[in-house]
Amino acid sequence: MSIRSKAVVSILTLMLIWLPLVAACGDDDETERPTQTQTPTDAQPPTATSTPIPTKTSTPPPAQDVKLQIGIISDLTGPAAQALIVVDQALADAVRYFEEENLVSGVDLEIIIYDGQYDPSRDIPGYHWLRERGADVIFTIFNSTGIALKDLAAEDEVVCFSLTTSPEMIDPPGWIFTLNVTGEPYKFTLLKWIEANDPDFPKDRPARIGAVGMQDPYVITQQEGIKQYCEAHPDKWEWVSGHLVDWSTITFGPEVEALKNCDYVMPPSTGFAVPNFIKEYSTAGYTAKFIGDDAQMAYLGMMEAGA
Repeated sequence: MSIRSKAVVSILTLMLIWLPLVAACGDDDETERPTQTQTPTDAQPPTATSTPIPTKTSTPPPAQDVKLQIGIISDLTGPAAQALIVVDQALADAVRYFEEENLVSGVDLEIIIYDGQYDPSRDIPGYHWLRERGADVIFTIFNSTGIALKDLAAEDEVVCFSLTTSPEMIDPPGWIFTLNVTGEPYKFTLLKWIEANDPDFPKDRPARIGAVGMQDPYVITQQEGIKQYCEAHPDKWEWVSGHLVDWSTITFGPEVEALKNCDYVMPPSTGFAVPNFIKEYSTAGYTAKFIGDDAQMAYLGMMEAGA
C-alpha cells in the first residue's frame, strides 16, 4: 500500500469509528401519550367505531454540527519531512473531500498539525499541545510516537491512529489503532519475492544480506524481519549483520565496510541518510543491490540527485 493510500485509509477508518458517536449525540423525538377518557355510567354502549385520538409529536430542535478536530504529529522540518509532505497532503485532501461532499452529515472536520521533527522527545509535548487546542483524536506516522503515547492515550481515553506498527503498540491492546502490520512480515514477503524473481539471485549458495538504519523502532522491526527470514531459510539467505546508528550520523564508513560482501543491502529509510549511504557504498566500489519498501522510495528524488 502506498503512503498516500495509507493516509486515505486512516481518515476513512477514523470516520467509521466516530460516526456512531456523532449519531448518538442527536436528540430523540418525544411523543405525547394520548389521554384516556372514561365513559359516564349512564352512557349507552357505542354503536359505531370510535375515532382514535391523534398522537401529538413535539418538534425536535435543529441539530447543531459537531466539530471533530484531528490532531497530527508529523514532521514538517526534520529528517522525515521530505517523505511526509505527501502524507500530510493526502490527509488534508481526504478531509477536504469529506467536507465538500458532506460524507459525514453534521460533522465539521478540522486538522491541527504539530511539527514533531521526527524527534521522540517532542512526542508527549506534541500530544499535550494538540489536546490543549481541542484535538479529539491524534494521528501519527511513527512507531516511536505511538509507543510514547500509548499509556497517555489510555489514561485520557483518547483514540490515536498510527500508520506504522511495532509490537509494543498492540500487545497488550489499548487506545492506539494501527493501520498496518508490524515491520517483520513486510520483509518476509520482500525476500520471498526477491528469491523468486531476481535473475541474479545466487543459485549455488545462500544470498548474503545486511542492513543499516537509524536507531528507530521502525528500522528495528525491518531488520528483525530480515534476520528472522534468513534464519528460517538458511538454504536461501545468510544474514550478515544489521547496524543501527545515531540520528546525527552523516557518514557510514564502518557500516559500508561491514556490508561490502553482501548481495543485497537495505539502506537507511529516512532523510539524507538514504542517499548518503547509497553514494558512499557505491563510491567504495561495492556492488550489492539495494532493497527497500515505501520508506526508502519516499526519498527517490534525493537518491537520484545524489547519484
